[in-house]
Amino acid sequence: MNAAANNAHGADSSSPHREAKRVACIRCRQSKLRCDSPKHPCSRCARLNVPCALDSGYKRVNKRSKIDELEKQLVTLRDAVQSQHPPVIVANLSTDVAGPATASHGASPTPGFSPQLLQSPHTSTGSPYGISSSAHLAGSNGVRPAAQSIRAIDSMAFSLGEIDSLFNLFFEHYHPYFPLIHPEHSPDRVYESSPLLFWSIISIASRRHVEKSKMIVFLTKSVTKLMWSTISAPPLTVTAIQALLLLCMWPFPGFRIWSDNSLFLSSIAVNSAMHMGLHRPQHLHEYIRYAGFERLPAEGHIKTWAACNIVSQYMSAHQGTPPLMGCFEWSIDRACEVGNSYTLPDSMRYHLILLRFCDRVTKIMSGNNASPLGMPPDSERVLLMNVLEEDLNTLEAQFDGKLSQLDVIHLIETRLYLRIFYFFDSTNFEHRRSGILKAYSTARDFITLANSGHAMFNYFSYSPISNLKYLIAALAILIQVLNSNFCTCIDYAAGVASIEAGLFALRSSSVKGNDVFVRASEVFSYIWRMQKDDQELKKQIPTLLIKSRLSASLLYDSLWKWRQYHIKAQTLDKASSAGGGTTNGDPSLQYVDPNAMDWTLFDNADWLWEFDNIPMPGTDFPG
Repeated sequence: MNAAANNAHGADSSSPHREAKRVACIRCRQSKLRCDSPKHPCSRCARLNVPCALDSGYKRVNKRSKIDELEKQLVTLRDAVQSQHPPVIVANLSTDVAGPATASHGASPTPGFSPQLLQSPHTSTGSPYGISSSAHLAGSNGVRPAAQSIRAIDSMAFSLGEIDSLFNLFFEHYHPYFPLIHPEHSPDRVYESSPLLFWSIISIASRRHVEKSKMIVFLTKSVTKLMWSTISAPPLTVTAIQALLLLCMWPFPGFRIWSDNSLFLSSIAVNSAMHMGLHRPQHLHEYIRYAGFERLPAEGHIKTWAACNIVSQYMSAHQGTPPLMGCFEWSIDRACEVGNSYTLPDSMRYHLILLRFCDRVTKIMSGNNASPLGMPPDSERVLLMNVLEEDLNTLEAQFDGKLSQLDVIHLIETRLYLRIFYFFDSTNFEHRRSGILKAYSTARDFITLANSGHAMFNYFSYSPISNLKYLIAALAILIQVLNSNFCTCIDYAAGVASIEAGLFALRSSSVKGNDVFVRASEVFSYIWRMQKDDQELKKQIPTLLIKSRLSASLLYDSLWKWRQYHIKAQTLDKASSAGGGTTNGDPSLQYVDPNAMDWTLFDNADWLWEFDNIPMPGTDFPG
């Protein structure tokens, strides 16, 4: 009887009509609830109006790990409250600030911006870079309320003392370069207006902190995640836009130029600002239709819109792209004037005026739709460059000694930006040579002035990356001219000294080992070492192989030449290892004619900047 029952049961179990096993949906399985899964969505998910998904391989998430993480944060926060000394907590900060790059560079650290005038050859009477006898850089002199609440991002917490220390560091050393945030706002007010702005300030201030090596890596990941989370939930607030602008000016030290997202972020900031009507501050009610908009004074909106224009011009210039649509319009013109409701403080107004001139140069040099490069015809370019030179001289005369030390550096940056375009002339040889020699002289002046600023107020340590990228442009100009037949028209020894000073400046700008500034100094050191004794090169005029990226073409051209030297050295090394003898006569190893090259390889130029998989110059190359 039992055997018969077992046989019957076995037959039933092998029957093809057996009902399929029911699988609960993900949400019901996580909650350990019965699920009528054949229905889609199941009744519970339909009632809760949530997505219903089936996954036979899904396993419930153990919440113990999350609870452990919360417990760690609770312990950290409790310790922070009980601690009476700022430097302990997770970040373990010290109140000291790292010197300018390190003491090995020989520059003496200073506690803040010096009120003294910049003592350089350009401060003499009649100099085009004269400085006012009363103008100087100054940090925040107001009284900022102390932090009242400790803050944490992910598992890293900051005590009240640490927050105040980092805010003081930011407003004393970084804020004068880009005076966007009100220096008297308390850390708590900043956090309440935008957590991203708060953590952006903390991140920037931590760049030169003694304990930055442990903290900046963590903040890079956490703040970047917070940034993308904020961007993904539009519309952005005014303070969130300000945070994006700060992160464009002081990107995290681990960034790579080939993956730099600053141009993308500046575009988001500009479009978000126009979306809320910051370019029309007197008509905000016609743009804003959502709750929670910061009712800042009109000056705050105008200043934020002006900052968007400044950052946009810097990022597009350094990437070699045309200016963004909508920038430098009517409201910016009013902000550059005096005596109206749009007028900005001089600390920002002079900077905006100079960047407006750079925007004009960019539009002129990229607005010809009849040219594949956007450049004006050669016959018109000579006249246009003369007009722009005269306009910049007039603009400088209007300043008439009113500029601060930093404004003087911005002025020479503007002149350098304009004179880079002399390299693109192709017909009028005399005009081109005269213009390139002007660019060479300006590059030397910029390096001299920047090094003087570094000796006085640690310019390279705290300056935004937008300013420091002009160092690269200046070095590229010096190397081009010194290794051409124009070298007979200049003081060669003085030019070599300027190159050495520029390489020192790049190394002084480094935030951490092997960052973009260290790598750039190695690249330009190698290019200079390879070209300085090339007598054939000194018989030729300065030329650019890459011309499609406006002023940034100089930088990309230098990287292309470095890459060419690298490939040639590798080929020679392989041929020598294979016992092939000398290869000097091999035409494949000679200088490549750019007109005969396959330029489609520049459709994706990531390899130009990919230093990680390539030995650094000067390490694996034959002497």
